[in-house]
Amino acid sequence: MSPSLLAAVLLILVVALSPHYVSAASVINETCKAVERVRSVDYRFCMETLYAVPKSTSADTRELALLAANLTKINITSIIDITEDLVNNLIACIRYYREMKQSVTGSIGDIKARNIENAIDKLQHAEDTPDDCDILLFEGRAMKNPLRDENLNAKALAELAYSITSLLENKK
Repeated sequence: MSPSLLAAVLLILVVALSPHYVSAASVINETCKAVERVRSVDYRFCMETLYAVPKSTSADTRELALLAANLTKINITSIIDITEDLVNNLIACIRYYREMKQSVTGSIGDIKARNIENAIDKLQHAEDTPDDCDILLFEGRAMKNPLRDENLNAKALAELAYSITSLLENKK
C-alpha cells in the first residue's frame, strides 16, 4: 500500500473512531479530502452533496457513508423510474411511427394512382406524428427526448412530401 493511501486510510479511521474530537464540519471536510486523495472523488462534489443533507452536519464518518449510500439508492431509484417511463414512451413512439409509415406507404400508392386528396390526407396525418412523439417524451418523467433530431428530420420530410403532393392537387 502506498504511503499516501495508507495515510488516507488512517485518517479516515481516526476520524471514524474519534468523532467527539472533531467537529462535524471538520468530519465532512476531512472525509471529503480523504476520498479525493484515495478514490479521486471530486472534493467540491463531496462537500456540496454532504452539506446538502441537514443530518450530515452532526454525522461521523460511518453516518456519512450511510448518508452517501442512501443518496445513491434514492438516485438509482429515480433513474429506474425515469428509464422505465422513457422506455414506455419510446414504445409509444414506435407505435406512432409505425402508423406514420402506414400513412406514408398508403400515400405513395395514392400518388401513383393519382388519388391526390387521399394522399394529402395521409401525409398531413404523417406530418403531425413526430410532434406527438416529442410531446410524449417531454411530458414524461425523463423530460428528455433522445429522438429530437430524428423527430425533426421526420417532420421535415413528411412536411416536404405533404407540400409537394399538395402542389399536385392544385394542378388538377
